[in-house]
Amino acid sequence: MKLNKILSQKFRIKNKKAQVITQVFVFILAAVIFGMIMIFGYKAINDFIQRSNEVAMLELRTEMVASINKMTTGSDVRKVTFKIPSQVQYVCFLDFDRPLSNLRGDKALCDSSNQDYYFPIICDSWVDNVQQNVFFYPMTDVEISAQSLEVVQPGFVNGEGKGFLCIKTKKERITLRLEGKGDRTLLEEWIED
Repeated sequence: MKLNKILSQKFRIKNKKAQVITQVFVFILAAVIFGMIMIFGYKAINDFIQRSNEVAMLELRTEMVASINKMTTGSDVRKVTFKIPSQVQYVCFLDFDRPLSNLRGDKALCDSSNQDYYFPIICDSWVDNVQQNVFFYPMTDVEISAQSLEVVQPGFVNGEGKGFLCIKTKKERITLRLEGKGDRTLLEEWIED
């Protein structure tokens, strides 16, 4: 009887130690699985957001090019609002028919003292004659080249200005005034009265 009692006590002690070791192992395994789920979930959500932004940029390119090109042959004036993806702060338009000298000097796109609209990558693209006349800042992989675009800056009469227009997005939108000129589209920011 005593022997049974001693054996059963030792067995209980070993059994309790085995339960503690098993519980620790289960907790470690649960923590590892939880960590893996969090890491893979974070990556999946980031991939989804990135793909969503890419799709939004492609839709914007299609809509913007279609709107500008549609206006080229007519003589209508339209107010067009574009939804801009959240990562974009500025949308810049360049007029290829303006001389490069318009991009230099006071308040110009290539003037490093112009803190409002100094975008060196856009300036370099213009200098290198890259055939892209719509840019986003911060830069994206989406390239837009709208045909026959004439840009008017606020405060300038047609034909004046520097040949570029950078518009700060407001609530992830920009509103443009597009005017068909028969062979080109006149583009300026729509200013509400």
